[in-house]
Formats: sequence, structure tokens, C-alpha cells
Amino acid sequence: MSGRRRRGSAPSGRGKGGRYSDRGGGSGQGRQRSKSRQKSGERPSRPPGLRGKEIGLYYRNLSLKNKGLKKEKEPPLGTVTLSDSKKYQLKELLRREDTCFGYFSTDDSTYAHVEDSTFKRTFLSTIRGNILDKIEKSSTVMTTISDESRDNYFYNEFSAKKENSKYKKMMDNREGLPSYKKRREILKLIEEHQVILISGETGCGKTTQVAQFILDDYIEKKKGSMCKIICTQPRRISAIAVAERVADERAEKLGHSVGYQIRLEK
Repeated sequence: MSGRRRRGSAPSGRGKGGRYSDRGGGSGQGRQRSKSRQKSGERPSRPPGLRGKEIGLYYRNLSLKNKGLKKEKEPPLGTVTLSDSKKYQLKELLRREDTCFGYFSTDDSTYAHVEDSTFKRTFLSTIRGNILDKIEKSSTVMTTISDESRDNYFYNEFSAKKENSKYKKMMDNREGLPSYKKRREILKLIEEHQVILISGETGCGKTTQVAQFILDDYIEKKKGSMCKIICTQPRRISAIAVAERVADERAEKLGHSVGYQIRLEK
């Protein structure tokens, strides 16, 4: 009969009005679509019951967790093989991290174009290392030896200078400085201690006067050949100005008993 369904024929899946007669098929396809999304790397569905701020916190924690797992799985960029000489240079660099100019060696690429010579080696040894290394090295190499003839020469020259009118005028100005009133006390402290700290206001004579106190005291004791004083300054102009000022106060030309030296300059 035309109104009956034939045996063995597949159902059309639609009932009256064009609706699906099998409602379970739709939910099955939905589950398949959900699984396919997760496999393709899309954001998984959040747990039920979360609202408002809780949703944002959930996805934030999930993102942090995924980033941590990804970081753990990242392979190292590679390995570096160093020779023993390079390892030694790196250790030296770390040990000398407090130096201003860093680490330089004779085969450094910065100076590779300069022909190897005594000047190059001396230059590199000058700019390499820190002040403590230099002091330690100098204390073991240099020795101070008294020269009697020079001691007498400096003593006689200083005695004659005291009669110089320019020197007397400068001495009048020097005696008015606060540091001059402490001259004897400063010399006594220097004689009794290896290190002393002197503080004072700008212009009191810490730099220009204390060094002269020491030099004059050595000359008067006929030990002038054993006196060597270094006064460091942060800038070139400061070093020149201090040297010129002290030489003028001693009624001398610059370069006689007072001078200055700029690093890496003749």
C-alpha cells in the first residue's frame, strides 16, 4: 500500500512538520564537536557554576599553568665548548668586575689591529686590573732608598727659599687657612698611623696644604729623597689646577718639585 512504510527501508529521521524524530542524534553530534574543538587546541570549557570574576581567575590560572608546562618542555638553545684559556679569561673578567675599563688582553679584538710590541703590552697592563692589585704589586717591587746628597740638596734649597719674598707672602696666606692650625697634629698622626682620615670644609686646605706639610717635614728632617706624595683628582682640569696652585705657593715653576700626570698622556 502507498501509505505504509516498506520493510527494511531506513527511517527518514523526520516526523511531522519536518522535525527530527530522533533527538538523541543532535546531542551526540554536539559532543563530537566539543571533542574536536579540544583536539584542535581551542580553549576548553570552564567548570560549571563559575560566575563573574571567578571565570576570569579560572582562565588566568589555566594560562599560567600552560605557560609553565611549555617552558619546561623548551629544549636548551645549545651548548658552548670553551678552551682552557678562554675559561681562564672569563674567570679573570668576573674577578675584575670592579675595574672601570673592564678586561683587556693582548689578543683582544679591540686592539687586534695594533702590532704586538712593548708599548702595546705596557698599555694593556696599565688599563687592566684594579687599584688594589696595583698597590699590592708596587709594595713588593719598589723599595725606597735614601740618597744623602739629594737630602742635603733639598734641605739647603728649602732653607734658602724661606728668605724668598714671594714665598714669605704665600706663607702668610697659608697660615690663615684652618688646616695650618692643625699642622703639628696632622704630622703627629701621620707618623703614628699608617692610614688617617681628614675631613673638612671646601677651601680649608685639605688638598693643597696637607701634602706640603708632609713634604716640608721630610725635607727639614733631611729625608726629602724618600718623600713621594700622590694626590688624585677626578678630572683633568682639577689635577692641573691643584698642581699649579701648589707650585705657586712654593715659589717654584711647575715641574720642579710639584707636577701633574694625566693617565695615558706624556
